[in-house]
Amino acid sequence: MNCSQDTKDKIIEAAGIMIKEKTDVNKITVRGIAKLAGVGTGLINYYFGSKDNLLAAAIEKRVDDAVAQILNRAEMQSMDPAERIKNMLDTIFELSEAYEKLAKFMLTMEVQRGSMQVELYMIPMLKELFQNRKNELELRIIALQIIQPLQVAIISASTFKLYSGVDIYKKEERRKFIDTLVNNVAGDARGE
Repeated sequence: MNCSQDTKDKIIEAAGIMIKEKTDVNKITVRGIAKLAGVGTGLINYYFGSKDNLLAAAIEKRVDDAVAQILNRAEMQSMDPAERIKNMLDTIFELSEAYEKLAKFMLTMEVQRGSMQVELYMIPMLKELFQNRKNELELRIIALQIIQPLQVAIISASTFKLYSGVDIYKKEERRKFIDTLVNNVAGDARGE
């Protein structure tokens, strides 16, 4: 790994620590992150352009790490692909629940930046679920059909509850919602 990548990683790691310590994005400062990372504030601006871009990168890394950890669990390997998708989504929701304000910030940034990381994690599971009966474009659209309602539910939980009656922060209601989303797709895959 080169020096600039090491520095970027160190900055992202420091931002991740700050995110863990503070639940309010507005209380996280570039100066505080720079101090923790042992770099000047100019490097943060050089590599990331803004605090928001840095925080989005740090949160994206946390989500990527969490999803990778979920998908690598031994019990996940033996599950039906639809169940793996459900468990992955539920775990992401649990992570977003722990950092509610940051999750809203992150999702807003993801939508604005066009990040599709979670959707891309779903593609191999969807391929397995559909047993290669869908092409890449169809699988990507299906992943969006599953993820976008979840994004709306997190970004605007109260409005989503008014619309659907689902309180996304109640585990049973959230799981029923996720099950319904995935089963609608899985049923199509299984010819139900």
